[in-house]
Parts: sequence; C-alpha cells; structure tokens
Amino acid sequence: MPDRLPQPEERGTGQPVDRPVDPTKDFVSPMGFLYQDYVQPMPAGGVQFMDNAWYFGTDYTGLVIVRTPDGLIMLDALTTPQDMQSQFLDQAAAAGLDPGDIRYVFLGHRHGDHIGGANLIRDNHARRAKFVMGQPDAAAVAEDLAELRAHRHEYTEEEYRARLARLPSRIDIEVEATPGHTVGMKRIRIGRRTEAVAILAPGHTEGQMHVIVPVVHQGETHKLLVWSGNDNADAAAQYAVSADYVQGLAGLEGADTFINTHAYQGGVFSHLRALKADPAAPNPMIMGRSGVQRHIEIFGHAHRALAQRLIDGTWKRMQPGAGSATRVRSEVAEHGGVRPPRAGRGRAWR
Repeated sequence: MPDRLPQPEERGTGQPVDRPVDPTKDFVSPMGFLYQDYVQPMPAGGVQFMDNAWYFGTDYTGLVIVRTPDGLIMLDALTTPQDMQSQFLDQAAAAGLDPGDIRYVFLGHRHGDHIGGANLIRDNHARRAKFVMGQPDAAAVAEDLAELRAHRHEYTEEEYRARLARLPSRIDIEVEATPGHTVGMKRIRIGRRTEAVAILAPGHTEGQMHVIVPVVHQGETHKLLVWSGNDNADAAAQYAVSADYVQGLAGLEGADTFINTHAYQGGVFSHLRALKADPAAPNPMIMGRSGVQRHIEIFGHAHRALAQRLIDGTWKRMQPGAGSATRVRSEVAEHGGVRPPRAGRGRAWR
C-alpha cells in the first residue's frame, strides 16, 4: 500500500479519497478511486479463458483474441505499438497463435488505450485484415488524423510519428446507427462458418461498439459478449438507452459469456490470473444467459440513476477547478498519451 493517500486536490475530485480493500482482487476503492499503481502485465502467453479465446494486456486494459474456423478475431488494440509488441505479439507464439491469421480487428471505441496498436497489426502482420469501428468514432479518428497533420509543425518529428502511429490509418467497416436512432448493429461474416454481431451503443464514446462472437469452452459452444469501455457520467442517459439495446440483442443472440477489455472492471483481472494458474478453476466469465442479461441490466440502471441524480443535483459532476490540471494529465495518460480534443470540438475525453 502507498505510505499516504492521495489528497482530493491531487485526484481532482474535491472529495475524500479511500484505499482499495484488496488490490490483488480489485484496485478500485469502495468510493470508486482507481489505483493504477497496482496494475501488472498479464502472465506470459496471455490468459486462455475459453478453449478458443485469450486475453492479452494488463490488469487494467487489454485485447481479446478469438480463434475461429475462419481465422483470428482481435477485439481492441491496446495503447501503443510498443504495448502491442510486448503484450501481444511477443506472447502470441506461447499461446499457439499466429498474428498473420488475424482476419478482423474490432476497435471498440476511439480512446487511445483501445486503438494505439492497430497500425502495427495492419502494417506488419495482417495486411489483409479488416478493421471495424462504430461510425461516429471512425469519423472522430479521421478528424484527429486530419488535425494532427494540420498541426504537424507543433511537434518534433519523433513526437509526430509516435502520435501518428497510434491513430488507425484506415477503418474498413463502419457500424452505423439505425436511421432515426443513436444505436445500431451489423452482422459481419468472418468467413463461411463464422459470424460476429457488432453493436453500436454510444455511451463511453459516441461510437462505442460491443461485439458478440461464438466461442467454445470444454467442447460446448457459447456466445461471448466483448464489452469495450467503462462509464461516462456526461452521457449517462444515452448509456442507459444503449445498455437496454445491447441487453435486447444479447438476449436474442443467446450471449452467455461476458468480458470487458478493461479487466479491472469487476476485478476480472484477478479471475483471469486464477484461470491462468488453474485452467480447471470456475470460470466467472461464463455467466449464463440470465447472468449476462442481469449484468447489463444493472449497468443500465446505474447510468439511468446517475442521469437522474445529475438532473436533481444529488450528484455533482466533476467541474474544472481545484485539481483539474492533475485530472487532465491523468486522463491523457489513461488514453495513451494522445492529446485531448481542442476546446470547442464537443467530444468528451473520458
């Protein structure tokens, strides 16, 4: 444990800061403070949590690989090319995986800690892979690329190339909203035998996307819902609507297994480590259909309640002021060092 607790102004919250109870199981404190000092890389070779699915990355954020009869699917792409190299590419052979077999890369949302290694996969390992993203976030990434190029003179050549490397150079398939709605879905054929369901569900970002893919565990077929992203108070009402939509689709598709690429959510990292140590241990990612339904329902209700509390004033949104500089610095670090949008661009950096 740290010798001293961070002060409220250091966390940018203006409220008391408490300790995590047991950071080996959950490094989010009871009051909701995230202690990234406890984050560790996943064990060598990643964690095989299903017969044909692996998690690579760290206790905090990672990617999921699913091996299908038609090739590999990658879901999210870590924070930097260096992370992609050390946390996945250098570990893939130990898991019996060939990055050259990647056929589709689903980028769950535009934040830097989910897209930063995408170009390394496309350019060096899987040139024919298709990259998929929610349309609003694909548009935002294209805007970020254009802005970066327009302001190239503000950076050294090394800084510019590093930032450019972390922004996906091209999105091949965009998942759009159903006309008249903010949500939508697209069925994507990975090959003749495999179909993925990509779900546009704004909340954490405007183009947040989750994916349902078929997996196998101990010889039995399951449907895995891969969730990308955590909360967002600024879009709580929309997040609740999106959760309802995802819940409905998950029910129709028979999703009975769940994982978030932020493995600190629900302390999943500790369960992954337990499965690495003992592959025969109980697998909490397999929740059953009713469990996945309940999980999403609670998430939606929490955001619906948060939206109401923001309206009635019983929950105060974090405001600029004391500690705001520290908050911005921490958010930049969290999202892979990519600079937050300029003022007036109207996109929440969370």
